[in-house]
Amino acid sequence: MPLSTQLMVITVGWVMEASASSMYVAKMCRGHQCQSPQHPILDYDPVEKKCVCAAHPCWNDNGLMHSCPEASKPYLHYFYHENKTLQCGCADFPHYSPPYISKVTCFGQSCENKDMVLDFDEEQGKCVCRPHPCHNDKGLKHSCTDPKFPVLLYREEEEQDGNIKTICECFTGMAAPKVEL
Repeated sequence: MPLSTQLMVITVGWVMEASASSMYVAKMCRGHQCQSPQHPILDYDPVEKKCVCAAHPCWNDNGLMHSCPEASKPYLHYFYHENKTLQCGCADFPHYSPPYISKVTCFGQSCENKDMVLDFDEEQGKCVCRPHPCHNDKGLKHSCTDPKFPVLLYREEEEQDGNIKTICECFTGMAAPKVEL
């Protein structure tokens, strides 16, 4: 088996999260939105101290572009170990986690229940597993049933009156960009 194929199927030692959005990053990046399939992840850059739209970390893993060609596990997942090394793998459900949460704030941690998302809780000052914020949006449970838009995202916007508007929306799957040879 080629090395790139071996790396795509490694999932031992970590548990993937459900399609997720960080409430912590959504609060820090209130009003920001990522619509580019090449940079779909709303993230926070602690060096630049600003919100960014990031590419999936597994699309450039030290020059290696991971993908998930098997129909039974089409979604690319990632995990950062305690030493902050990246591990990529494939799963049967979509995954979305800001690299800031996975690599900077909560590296080496994951949630065992795929319905929970890894996030940082400011009040507790620690990483927690919490239900996806769109699974109880003022009593409404959002889901993404269109296979072309399987990733459930959460973001926030501040309205003119100062109230916070929560937005749950479906986004395209995170397929690696096509490389022209």
